[in-house]
Amino acid sequence: MGRAVGTDPVTCFSDCGSFSGLSSGRTFAMSPMQHLGLTWPALAERVERSGRWPSWVAAEPILASAGGLDEVMTIAADSAHPRRAAGLLAALVRLGAADGGNDQDAAAVVALLLANGAARLAGQLRNLSGDIDQMVAGQVWLQIREFPWRRRRRAIAANILMGARRSGMRDIGGAVRRCGRGVDGARVGWGVWG
Repeated sequence: MGRAVGTDPVTCFSDCGSFSGLSSGRTFAMSPMQHLGLTWPALAERVERSGRWPSWVAAEPILASAGGLDEVMTIAADSAHPRRAAGLLAALVRLGAADGGNDQDAAAVVALLLANGAARLAGQLRNLSGDIDQMVAGQVWLQIREFPWRRRRRAIAANILMGARRSGMRDIGGAVRRCGRGVDGARVGWGVWG
């Protein structure tokens, strides 16, 4: 049985491969994040071309520990340094939140970093809706943009994914952990990032 949500080391891409467009070459049939029209290469190129990375580093100095988005992905995939990866994720969430930096590209980076967790969540809820991938993608996006980063400073990835699950279940009309029914977050099996 997997550990409780938020207690696994950061595993991002290493545990379950990646979705189409990331450097590992392994693919899911369709990632929920692909419904947002996001791909890592296109996003990394856009951020580099726009010169946005230096402004992100100026706003969030912890990002200086990474040379760019490709290094962020590498750090996120390295489960040996979960605190470093979590710090980078927190900085990107602050930049991407509507009441933070309000930068949609930063929010898109977070969405792609959480793609494996979103795919697992969609898989757990697949029998509830034929549109679950789109629903999960939309809910993850909303959770990132509305994330309460001033008061939630730990287990950010788990909080985003659990928030997406709760909101998605509410949209579907399902019960969330009532009487042992529904999906138990502790059993979903995602690591901190997916």
